[in-house]
Amino acid sequence: MTRSRFEKIAFTGLGALLASAIVLGVTHVAVAQAPADATYKGMNLCVLCHKVKHPVIAEAFPKTAHPKALRTPDEEGAIVAKFDEDSPVSKADIAYILGVGKRKQAYIGKDGKTLPGQWDVKNSKWIRQEVVDGMTQCVPCHVTGMDMKTKAWNEKGITCESCHGAGSAHATTGDKTKINNPKTLTPERSAMLCGQCHARGTTLDGTMPRSMTYKFGDDLSKHIKLAEVKGPAANQQYNEWLGSKHATSGVTCTGCHDIHGPGSANPGQLKKAEKELCSGCHAADLATPEHPKLTDAMKCGLCHMPQGTHTFKMPGQ
Repeated sequence: MTRSRFEKIAFTGLGALLASAIVLGVTHVAVAQAPADATYKGMNLCVLCHKVKHPVIAEAFPKTAHPKALRTPDEEGAIVAKFDEDSPVSKADIAYILGVGKRKQAYIGKDGKTLPGQWDVKNSKWIRQEVVDGMTQCVPCHVTGMDMKTKAWNEKGITCESCHGAGSAHATTGDKTKINNPKTLTPERSAMLCGQCHARGTTLDGTMPRSMTYKFGDDLSKHIKLAEVKGPAANQQYNEWLGSKHATSGVTCTGCHDIHGPGSANPGQLKKAEKELCSGCHAADLATPEHPKLTDAMKCGLCHMPQGTHTFKMPGQ
């Protein structure tokens, strides 16, 4: 099986560091990391600097779903739902929109609570939704730099500093060691970086779905108790991946998903079209007599990722 450039770096460039970590029982592994006293500067400053050295990323990332994870009704096209007199949600009551609406879209009211319906994009209909405190149960994974004491955030959406950390020290010095660099993490820890939001579970005290104590490079299991995968469910990609052969072979989220490059225009922000992406590692499997011949209309995920699950199991398992 071939590995991406990211995974090769993770496996070969950090051998000595990882060996030391294993011997010492270290639970936090990170080489390049934003200082604890660094402050958030915002995506626009990141783009301003990086459009010279990384123009493709600077151009592509603002158009992805992550920076649009939380929007306001005044943003054109932000609300995808349709409203009538029978809708469980009134458009006038919406203060914030959760997600771009690829599959579903939920809403938060002016009181900070989720509104009692979410919009099912595929079926063009409303689905009843439990009303919860959106500011603690939802928003932390839809904004950058949230302060749970004040319920304020630095920037709407999941922007650069959500994964790379507060950027003031890096921006003022240009020092690459003063910003979080996911490439310096082991495959396991890099998946945890995504898993801090793309997981289903609760904090260890059972009060919140996301840990606000998790830091870049941490062992996520020290901060959150994962829910058991009992079937398809929203927001449990990390839980599912953990039980897959991808996890045991070191194929992480970024092995398939393009976080901020040109591939982000694909459904699911895949690096390549689905069949081309899968066949990059599984060409031999596809060529066996036992495997059905793929037609143009068939996609690998129809059998190996039913209902979007990330377990990658063989059909029938």
